[in-house]
Amino acid sequence: MILLLRAWPKLHPGDLGFTATIRARLGIAAGVALWGLSIVIANAQATVIGSHPQSLIVAAAAHRSLPGLVIDLIFGAGVVGVVEELFFRVVLFGLLRQRMRFAYAAVLSSALFALAHEISAWLPVFVLGLGLALLYEKRRSLWTNALAHGTLNAISFLLLFLLPDLGS
Repeated sequence: MILLLRAWPKLHPGDLGFTATIRARLGIAAGVALWGLSIVIANAQATVIGSHPQSLIVAAAAHRSLPGLVIDLIFGAGVVGVVEELFFRVVLFGLLRQRMRFAYAAVLSSALFALAHEISAWLPVFVLGLGLALLYEKRRSLWTNALAHGTLNAISFLLLFLLPDLGS
């Protein structure tokens, strides 16, 4: 994927967000804020159409153990945060952004990000995508975005571990 990006016209190594300075406090704060916003939207959505938790949330709640939490945090917060941000923000949003205004690129990349997740969580995930697109537009840092994404995933996994009834 990186080789294909390098061959894309007008794309330079700095455009991939690898060289940008990580803003740890900003990434963590954005992750916390986006998590809170997604919970508000998910609860409003559940009020209208009923509660339909994502299968990932159900699975994480079902294997409540310290080793399970460690695996969730490493993969769900660490690896997934980097991989999804690399694909959806750096590659997809970045390429769309070269061709269209921010709002259009953000909406389109966020819609595709939401479609890659379960339909039951479409609206909250779409809004997360918009927030992450805005963060990437401002910072152009894969690492700051990955930290924000990982933080919001980590909060969910930690709360499911500490309060398992949240997943039902």
